[in-house]
Amino acid sequence: ARPLRSVRARRRPKNTLELVSLQDRKREEMPARDADDEEDRLEAPLASSLGGEPQRSDSFSDRSVWLSALYVVAGVAPSWILVDGIFAQIATFDREQPEGLVLATYLGAVSAAANSVVVPSFEFLQKQLQWPLGRWVAVMSWAQVGAAAVAAATWHVSVGGCSIFLYVVVFWATLAGNGQQLALLPWLAESGESGRIALAMAGGQSGALVAAGFAYVQLLLGGLGGPSLFFCLIAVSMAVSCAAIDAVRRNMRLTKHQGGAFFPVAPLQDQDEEELRAREELRQCDRTTALGDDDTSSYAASSTTAADSESLVSSSPSSPSGG
Repeated sequence: ARPLRSVRARRRPKNTLELVSLQDRKREEMPARDADDEEDRLEAPLASSLGGEPQRSDSFSDRSVWLSALYVVAGVAPSWILVDGIFAQIATFDREQPEGLVLATYLGAVSAAANSVVVPSFEFLQKQLQWPLGRWVAVMSWAQVGAAAVAAATWHVSVGGCSIFLYVVVFWATLAGNGQQLALLPWLAESGESGRIALAMAGGQSGALVAAGFAYVQLLLGGLGGPSLFFCLIAVSMAVSCAAIDAVRRNMRLTKHQGGAFFPVAPLQDQDEEELRAREELRQCDRTTALGDDDTSSYAASSTTAADSESLVSSSPSSPSGG
């Protein structure tokens, strides 16, 4: 009896007829359009919102490629590009600076000290300032540009046999370089751009290749411009990355508040949104009706099984009584 009652409790909902009538009414209200065109136009944004793969036009694919490239460029500045650039010029520093060959060891020690204090310093400042992560990314990136400018102007300056400005630049660049893990990646994850993290990481890791490429071209040109020109090129590269970060931030704000994008698909018109909403309601009705049909079928099957069991019991001969 208990299984039978539990099956009966899962009978079709009372409002199934109302849902079916609502489904029919919505179908009647839908305008008559070409089925294929309407399906392509309405299913693409719905599939995108549900995490599926929408049908994309060639124009959208081009915009997607440009947007992906934008994220790659944005990942260059908040990375280790300046630290890598300093060590790409270490041979020149060893010849020109008073520390000589031990300069690389001292610079490595300064970088390690910066790595030791960056996390607690960031947490303290974040509690005090309460900045959004996007602002931290921009600040750290522009700090890298400033550090590169200082390096270009003061790399050859020493005070009392100490290349004090190189130490300051390495400490500064190490703090800003940690912005990739502390701010950039959490910012993308928080903004719903987790799929772009790999692109930003690729841009950041390419910073070492950019620095090495500049140094190699200088070597082929006989050391043209020296470290000053080298750090100016690094600063320009990071400034371009900062502009890309600003474009990404504006794109996120537009997507969040205005429903647009920096490289947008054409926004839906009011009529399109109403039709999309009506189609989603129809799908909800279809799901509910299907669930009701499944429950009714289960109940019917269980009832048939129970009836067959009762028939077998009634048709079986009664057992003789024992002595």
